[in-house]
Amino acid sequence: MINKTLDALPQRSNYLEVGIFKGATFQNVVSGVKWGVDIEPSFDYSKLPKNTRVFVQPSDTFFSQLAGDKKFDMVYIDAEHTFAQAYRELVHSFNHLEKWGVILLDDTVPQNSIAAIPSEAESKEVALRMHGTCVWPHQGDVWKLIMQVREKHENITVRTIVGPSRPRTFMWANKKFDSKMNLESAEQVSSLTYDESFKFGIPEQFGVRELSDVLEEIRKRSF
Repeated sequence: MINKTLDALPQRSNYLEVGIFKGATFQNVVSGVKWGVDIEPSFDYSKLPKNTRVFVQPSDTFFSQLAGDKKFDMVYIDAEHTFAQAYRELVHSFNHLEKWGVILLDDTVPQNSIAAIPSEAESKEVALRMHGTCVWPHQGDVWKLIMQVREKHENITVRTIVGPSRPRTFMWANKKFDSKMNLESAEQVSSLTYDESFKFGIPEQFGVRELSDVLEEIRKRSF
């Protein structure tokens, strides 16, 4: 999916992945330069190709030390599954995104209310108590990020796909930012609940589309 998205962009010179974990996705992305950020990567990254760099540090630290003029063609965010952290990562990413750039977010549609609990440890405890197993999917409350963007950042396009493997959300600027993207008050969105928000299925704010339609929309943008 990421490689298909990069194919739809004017160039694929710089790719950033926030939260690389075991490196399965990161190592299979084809880009001129690939950077990955993770507080504790779970694979041997010492033998990666020369065009690849891994930063072992919190994403907030990485972005605070990143040169202001460093830009990426695509950013894939798949780190801590909490709204607050994902929102900071999104804002940082947009401020280092090429004008044609695209951001892809993982885990934006929880499978159920247990999977939507922000704390993974708490989510597994509830799953064990209610279903007798702690082997349970966890997406946290990253979904609130879509609601926040639609409420506070009208210059960002939001498109969500539900397959082929699992739901993910694309975002890109539908017009150039006047300055930089800033964190906005999230008090209203923070109070939302999964059960109420997903009562009738995936909310319309998610902009659900087929992957082929999203890629075509990305290709046809003007800059």
